[in-house]
Amino acid sequence: MSEENKITKQTIEKSLQWYFHPNETVRMLRYFQFNLKFDNSIDYSVHYSDNPKIGVVIGTYGCIPYIDLQLHFLKNVNHIDNILIHDDCSPYQEQLKELTNKYNVDFYSTQKRMWHKSCIGSIGDTNSFYQGLLWSKYKGLDILVKLSRRLIPCYNWKDSLIQLALNSDASTFSSFCTKDPFNIRTEGIGLNVDIWTKSYPLQGLLWTIENEYSIFAEFWMHEMAKTLSGNNYSQKWKEYCDKHKYGYLHSGYGMWQDILGTCRYTNENRHENVLWHMYNSIEDYLNVSKQIFGDKYTLQDFNDCENF
Repeated sequence: MSEENKITKQTIEKSLQWYFHPNETVRMLRYFQFNLKFDNSIDYSVHYSDNPKIGVVIGTYGCIPYIDLQLHFLKNVNHIDNILIHDDCSPYQEQLKELTNKYNVDFYSTQKRMWHKSCIGSIGDTNSFYQGLLWSKYKGLDILVKLSRRLIPCYNWKDSLIQLALNSDASTFSSFCTKDPFNIRTEGIGLNVDIWTKSYPLQGLLWTIENEYSIFAEFWMHEMAKTLSGNNYSQKWKEYCDKHKYGYLHSGYGMWQDILGTCRYTNENRHENVLWHMYNSIEDYLNVSKQIFGDKYTLQDFNDCENF
C-alpha cells in the first residue's frame, strides 16, 4: 500500500466530514476486506430456537445514575439475566462494581481509556461490541443487544424482539434515521451471536481495535450486516425481505423500531416509554429515577455524566 493511501490515526482525526461522508471508513473497510477474505464456504444462515436467549451489553464511561436506571428496567421489567457493563477505564469502576453486584450482572473494564472523537467514533464503543460478543458466546446466548447508556427503554421490549427474530431469522436488528444519513443505528442494535462471532465479522472488529482505528460505527456495522445478511439463506429471511422491501439503504437487518423509531432526534415511530438524550431532557431522566429510587440521585448527578 502506498504512503498516500495508508490509513493512519492522523488521517482519521482530520476526517470530521465523516459524519456525513464516511470516505475514510470506506477506505479502511476495503483495506480490511482485502486482508481478510470473506469465506463463502462458511454458513451464515440463521435459524432461531423457539425461545432465543437474549443478553445485553451497555457501553459506558462511569455514569452511575444512567446505569442504575438501565439495570432496573433490564432486570426487573424485562427479566434479562445476562447483562455486561463495559466501562472504558473510568475512575468510577468501584461504584459500577457495586451496582453490578447489586443486580448480579457482569462487569468489564478496558485497561486504558480508548481513543474517542466526537462525531467520528470511539474505539471504546467498538470494543464493547467485541467484548460483548465474546462474552455472549461464552454464555451461550443467541442474541446480543448493545445499548448506549442513555438509551433506556422503560418497558418490556424483549418479547417484541424475540417475535421479530422468530418471524425473520435476521442476523442483525436495528433501524434508520430519516434526518441523518444513518441507515443503521448503533445506540440500540441486536446481533445474532453465532453469526457475528464467526471469523469475518469478529476479526473485523478486532482489526479496528488493535490498529486503533476509530470507525464511523454506523457505516461499518451496516456494511458488515449487509454482507452477513446477503449470505443468510434462511427461508424465513428471504420471505421477510420479500414482504417488507425496505430497499438497499435499509437492508441487512430486521427492522426493530420499538426502541429506536425512525429518527434519532424524535420519538417518531418509537414506543412512548423510551428515554433518549436526543429528545429527552436530564430532568426527564431524573423524574423517572425519582419514581424508582426516590431521592437517591440529583439533577447534578445526571448532569455530571453529560461530558463523557
